[in-house]
Amino acid sequence: MRIIGHHTCDAKGEIQDIAVIEAQGAFLSVHTNETPKMLGTGYYFFDNNLSIAHAHGKNRYKRQYHIFEAEIQLTEDNFLDLVGNRMDMLWLQALRERLTPFLAEGETNWKVGHLIEFLKQKGLLPTVPYFFLAKL
Repeated sequence: MRIIGHHTCDAKGEIQDIAVIEAQGAFLSVHTNETPKMLGTGYYFFDNNLSIAHAHGKNRYKRQYHIFEAEIQLTEDNFLDLVGNRMDMLWLQALRERLTPFLAEGETNWKVGHLIEFLKQKGLLPTVPYFFLAKL
């Protein structure tokens, strides 16, 4: 499946130079315990929805942002659809329940980003998947 992805990024600081951004591509968002990402480490795109990419830029970057468009080829091996594919949602929920014993001390439920990072460490998901968000 081919989609058009929109990647929103800050227009201040190091990433002001559009030529550099275009040469390097999308920015990798790195998930850590100190700076958790919604769905773990990955390249975040809004699929086929430029208006949501603009809404994210206005909200997150206070109207100082760039949006880059990319054509992306998706396969079952590189895409986990947690928005539109019920089977992918059920698969992740079942794993979440089965992996409850592996939670960090003091936690009672897996946060999605932490769960995805755990699954990548165990080889059950690609190391750096693309994520496609349908809403904020």
